[in-house]
Amino acid sequence: MSNNNNKNKEILEKIVKNYFLKIKDYKNSKSYYFILSEIDQIIISEALKICKGNQLKASELLGINRGTLRSKLSKYKITFKKK
Repeated sequence: MSNNNNKNKEILEKIVKNYFLKIKDYKNSKSYYFILSEIDQIIISEALKICKGNQLKASELLGINRGTLRSKLSKYKITFKKK
């Protein structure tokens, strides 16, 4: 694993650790699904920004099918506004 990958992993580990430290009710947290959903939304939004709203390019960047991307855009109500 490269140095950049190690640093990125460390950053993500700190974020997840801080999230878990803030949870008060472990039994009802559903944190696994919440974290995955939040990360999913962030990477999709960022990919769209980088690709200037081009869904085909964003799906290629993410390594997912364009139909899957469109489904996630609908699910999370993500839109891209050109500036």
